[in-house]
Amino acid sequence: MTQINLGTLRRNEERFHVQEALMDIVHIFDSQTKSKNIEMRIKFNSYMPDYLISDKQRMQQVLRTYLSNAVKFTLPGGIVRVIANYSKHLEEIKI
Repeated sequence: MTQINLGTLRRNEERFHVQEALMDIVHIFDSQTKSKNIEMRIKFNSYMPDYLISDKQRMQQVLRTYLSNAVKFTLPGGIVRVIANYSKHLEEIKI
């Protein structure tokens, strides 16, 4: 937050494959979900574009934080759901 408050946060926009970028982060947690017997379910809506131009590293950083907490606080035998929705009208992705 300090970088945001100071106005020094720099965005590194690049073109990247959305599903690949998200799945790269999901797979980081494979061993943890397996050891806790947690099922990870991933769903992309049909409007999801193949590619985006955005800050891939920041998106992955946020997703990594969310999934880390989800895995940490999900009881053994539980389910973590990752649902990525793209809105054509708002041109945004919600995870």
